[in-house]
Amino acid sequence: MNHTSRCIIHLFLGTLVVLYSGFSFFCVTADTTEVFVDDSNVQGPWDGTSTHPYQTIQDGINAVATNGTVHVASGLYNEHLFLSKSVVLQGAGKGKTFLDGDETGTHVTLSANMITLTGFTLQQGHIGILLTNSSESLITNNTFKNLDQAIDIDVLSVNTTIHANNFISNEQHADDEGTTFWYLDGRGNYWDDYTGADGNVDGIGDTAYVVPGKGNLDSYPLIVPHTSPPTAHFSALPSEPTTQHMVTFMDNSTDDDGGIASWNWSFGDGNTSLLQYPTHRYEDDGIYTVTLTVADDYGVTSQYSQQLTILNVPPSVAFTVDPQEPTDLDLVNFTDRSTDADGLIVKRTWDFGDGNYSTNTSYALHQYDDDGEYWINLTVVDDDGAVASIEQLLSVRNVPPTARFSYASENITIHIDDEIQFEDTSTDKDGKIVSWHWNFGDGTTSNKRSPQHNYTGRSTYTVTLTVEDDDGSAHTVTNMITVLGKGSDSSWTLWTGEGFNIFHVVILAVLLGSMVVIIYMTKKY
Repeated sequence: MNHTSRCIIHLFLGTLVVLYSGFSFFCVTADTTEVFVDDSNVQGPWDGTSTHPYQTIQDGINAVATNGTVHVASGLYNEHLFLSKSVVLQGAGKGKTFLDGDETGTHVTLSANMITLTGFTLQQGHIGILLTNSSESLITNNTFKNLDQAIDIDVLSVNTTIHANNFISNEQHADDEGTTFWYLDGRGNYWDDYTGADGNVDGIGDTAYVVPGKGNLDSYPLIVPHTSPPTAHFSALPSEPTTQHMVTFMDNSTDDDGGIASWNWSFGDGNTSLLQYPTHRYEDDGIYTVTLTVADDYGVTSQYSQQLTILNVPPSVAFTVDPQEPTDLDLVNFTDRSTDADGLIVKRTWDFGDGNYSTNTSYALHQYDDDGEYWINLTVVDDDGAVASIEQLLSVRNVPPTARFSYASENITIHIDDEIQFEDTSTDKDGKIVSWHWNFGDGTTSNKRSPQHNYTGRSTYTVTLTVEDDDGSAHTVTNMITVLGKGSDSSWTLWTGEGFNIFHVVILAVLLGSMVVIIYMTKKY
């Protein structure tokens, strides 16, 4: 061998070493007894323990050692799998890990002995699982649905155990030409086309299910799908609702091996809902038992009940007053304007603030004995016993006095130095008059109730009387008084009309009578 040939060989061997070193750096050898698959492209251990995640199931199968376990995370995997060595292929659950196929392919082909396949939903394709020369295998806790054929077992596959699986909506559930055990420990599989009965209600069919093919039997067919029942649960917001709240119900139900497919709420007051997150308002307060029934994607149901306390809304208190500014002579009308949003007001108590009360009337009439400020209180009770009250200040006004007076003297006409008697005739409807003040118009005054006075000069005087009642209100009245002079002033007043009295009346009467006589005599003669 020449030098060039040796160099080429060395270079080739070196390249192999480098390639092998690099390959071993990126890959896991097939002596790994446990591998993990996650198609979410998350780098790192998806279960918290694995250091070798794979993104395809087939890569995990290829990498795992014989009799090892391939753990497949939740997700949807579109692969055609080939298992040619004894392994355990374990999904996260038949409602969590899905194998989706196409119209012509096979989801999983088993061509070795002692293979275990569990925890998958195989759907949407031609054949779910094909067993060819595969014996002593175990297929359990899977769901097969919407497939042309769920399982195909050839004649060379013997002693396979298939149990606790669900066969739903497949064109053909199985074609079994081998020697297969379709049950284990008294439990078989769920077949959606099983027509047998369950007389003792133990969940197992009374008659066997005949598996298509050579006529093997599932002697213990399941009446309902084999699945973990869902766990129904919910919460409600707000935590202390009243009749005026719209309560939101939050579904917190879970299903370990699938999903929740339907919700049925009973709110405890005769109302229901099929929504996942319904809202509801209660018409009346009380304690209601709310029940949620959920069904998973296999139709298995679960129920959860919880008591919900709906609080009463107290009444809203209000009233009106008419008139709004009454006097102590007014009959005041109090009208209740209170409302109860979730019921009726059944009792009312009026406190008028002056020691008087009224009950059980939506309106009340009351008259105050005196003016002043009074705190009016209205307390109402609704049909649930809730009490509410309101206070309002009412000002009751005083009615002022009415000032009046009269006067008289010994003479019909008033002359200088005549003694005039003034008489107070004032009134106060809601009390009494306590002070008087006279102004006689000539610069003199008096605080007597009914004073006497004489004028020293001839004139017309304005007399003013101001009275004040016991509440401090005052009123004033004025009158005009004409004072005549003495002696010759009488003839002057006859023609001027000033100081007109009974004497003038007599003279006028005589004059009128004389005129009538003269006219009569003239007509007669």
